[in-house]
Amino acid sequence: MSGRPPAPGIVEALASGLAAHVRDVERAEAQRAAFAFDERPRPTVSRSGRDGRHHAAAALAAATDPIAIRLLAALDDGPLPLGDLVDVVSERSDGIATAEVVNSLAAAGLVSRELTADHVRLTPLGEAIVDLVEELARRLESAEPSEAAAKGADR
Repeated sequence: MSGRPPAPGIVEALASGLAAHVRDVERAEAQRAAFAFDERPRPTVSRSGRDGRHHAAAALAAATDPIAIRLLAALDDGPLPLGDLVDVVSERSDGIATAEVVNSLAAAGLVSRELTADHVRLTPLGEAIVDLVEELARRLESAEPSEAAAKGADR
């Protein structure tokens, strides 16, 4: 994919990316709570105070869609304008559908958007997810069939 070196450890990169995402969510919640015209009741417990498993599952779930994986892979080479990402999604050339996928990836902390240039880029968490997917794919491609699978094929 890109020329960037692989993460030193996928698990460490995922943990670091998740921690950064949680900090961003908590900062956004604090800003919303401090907004003078916000008449909504203030939460007594931060939503981002959820168990770390919640954030990990949300990040992985956002990346399960084949379209999302394609978009993340395209962004691995660097930021792209949203319009270019529409071209990556060949079977869904609808810009609205692509924007929805980008928004779900952004909500999970996998991508960020530069609104002034309308560019989308991977976050460190998104990079770690891409590394994880690539490593799993590499291991699947290099895996030898197990003896059980070989025996089953002989039947």
